[in-house]
Amino acid sequence: MKNKTKNLLIALLLTLSGCGGVPYSSGDTAALVLYVGGAYADFRTTEMVLNEGGRESNPLIGENPSDGEIALLQLGGLGIAYTLGEIWPEHRKEIYIIGSFLHFGAAIHNYSEYRN
Repeated sequence: MKNKTKNLLIALLLTLSGCGGVPYSSGDTAALVLYVGGAYADFRTTEMVLNEGGRESNPLIGENPSDGEIALLQLGGLGIAYTLGEIWPEHRKEIYIIGSFLHFGAAIHNYSEYRN
C-alpha cells in the first residue's frame, strides 16, 4: 500500500474516533480498530491477488481496480459503518464487529486465492 493511502486510513481512524455525538466506550473503540484492521487486511490481500494476475470479484470496482479504487471502496465501507454507528449508537459495537467479520472473511478468501 502506498504511504499516502496508509496515512489517509490512519488519519481517518483518528478523526472518526474523536467525532460523533455519543461518546465512544472502550468497546466501541476496540470494535472500530478491529473494523479498520479487517478493512486493511481485505485491501492488502486484494492487492496481493491482483499483483499475481488474479481479478477482483466485487462488481462495484470491476475486475482490475487500481489501489485508489480499492482504498476508496474500503473507506466508503468505513464511512457507512461509522454513519450507522452514529444513527444507532447503542449498536455501534455490533455494527463494527459485523463489518470486521465481513472484511476478515474477504481477506481469508483473498489469501486462499493467492495461495492457489
